[in-house]
Amino acid sequence: MEFLRFEEKYANGVYELFCDFRNEDNFYKEFTSEEFNKFLFKNPNFQKDGSFVCVDGDKVLGFISTLCKPSEDENPNAGGYINTFIVKKEYRRQGIGSKLLSLAEERFREKGRK
Repeated sequence: MEFLRFEEKYANGVYELFCDFRNEDNFYKEFTSEEFNKFLFKNPNFQKDGSFVCVDGDKVLGFISTLCKPSEDENPNAGGYINTFIVKKEYRRQGIGSKLLSLAEERFREKGRK
């Protein structure tokens, strides 16, 4: 398993991960791949440098997307935000989520966020 910064080549894997999660709990509406890309990756608040994946070969096992609002850069009390956080069901409780959260926290520290 590897933990990497998000690259566009992982977009389909993240979409599949989302679909699995959505089908598991049926808590969110269905998206086509195009709708999902527009909703997440084409969203003006999506920050590629603040998004991370856990991969095993070409399979995406986990994903986290963070946001540090540029409008809050000068605010010493500004926080960071987690937009999306998913770990494939059969890989939960193996430390993947914890590692993704650690990467998010590291990014927040780098950006001076609390």
